[in-house]
Amino acid sequence: MESNLSSAEYIERAQMHDGLANSTADPEARQMHRAMAAAYRRKAERSGIDMAETPIARGPVLEAAIPVGARA
Repeated sequence: MESNLSSAEYIERAQMHDGLANSTADPEARQMHRAMAAAYRRKAERSGIDMAETPIARGPVLEAAIPVGARA
């Protein structure tokens, strides 16, 4: 799944699209590959920032709903 990729994997995909853009003679395909490479680079940058700021969960998060009047 794409949302589970690391920064390095996004960079790898960006490099792949750069290579495809450089190897095609079709201007529309070249433009699309360059746009995809730029999008993957942005995702790599966000992925690195998000991982630094977001704590990693150690287990499931449970929500407890206590009915009104049930507290002692």
